[in-house]
Amino acid sequence: MNKDYKAKLLEKAGIYIDCCQLLKCVYKLLFSMPKKDRVIIGDKILEYNLSMIAHFSKGFQFKECRLAEIDSFLFDFDRMKALLRMASELKVLLPAKYVLLFDYIERIDEGVAKWRKASTATKSMQSRNQTTSAAMGRNNQEVATDSFNPVPEVSH
Repeated sequence: MNKDYKAKLLEKAGIYIDCCQLLKCVYKLLFSMPKKDRVIIGDKILEYNLSMIAHFSKGFQFKECRLAEIDSFLFDFDRMKALLRMASELKVLLPAKYVLLFDYIERIDEGVAKWRKASTATKSMQSRNQTTSAAMGRNNQEVATDSFNPVPEVSH
């Protein structure tokens, strides 16, 4: 196996592991929240976190929908961060406990940014190759059309 491929695979696995660890930490911290806030805010945070893991898994498995899944992942990730920040500002989640989550959030943010950049570069290279191939196909077709010289009909 290629070293670069192994490094990318481990990096992506790191994002998944960090998402799972974040989920576990959030789940444990929910019990320190008042019950009504746990039900209203906490459930949404858990829902977004689970959705992030699902989007990551699908994007990791299927190349054709990777960019769309990364975008969905980032959308849910931003919503989850906003809810966590709001919970911290409302003192529903103590700032000291929010700091515990921040390390995971930061690592996930970095990893996904790298993953998106690599996926975008791959996608643009593929589209350039397809454009070049299509142009070459058109040129070959034009050459073939120009070189086709039907036998003239003989009139009696």
